[in-house]
Amino acid sequence: MPPAPLFSNRHSQERCMLRILLIAVALVFGTISALAHPQGHGTLSEEDARILAANSAAYLVNNKVDKEWSPLTQSWSLIPVSQTKIIAKVDSYYVVSVHNPEEDETLYLLIGTNGDVVDANFSGEFPFVYDLNNPDQTPAAE
Repeated sequence: MPPAPLFSNRHSQERCMLRILLIAVALVFGTISALAHPQGHGTLSEEDARILAANSAAYLVNNKVDKEWSPLTQSWSLIPVSQTKIIAKVDSYYVVSVHNPEEDETLYLLIGTNGDVVDANFSGEFPFVYDLNNPDQTPAAE
């Protein structure tokens, strides 16, 4: 008698693949966190901030946050790091864009150099953050 199949039907196989994907994403987030905090006090590099931004877009597909656009559509789940760009580095924050060519939209994330994802939006405007290339510009008052 042949051994029982690993998956009894296609639905079970898809659920298993989803679990594997979620575990992989969790491992990547753990790795990024470890890279951001070697000895607990590291600074996130620009490349790591770009990786974290792409992974955060994927995370926001399956997790709802307090934003009207949340959760993101499935097309955001596999955005490559090549579609990310550091827009600005201000004090201890990066503003990172994540472009989704399928939807022709860009998500902007405010990421602390400590590895915290502070905010995300589609405008790229974050209160109290301004581009150091324009020192005459001051942060917007609330």
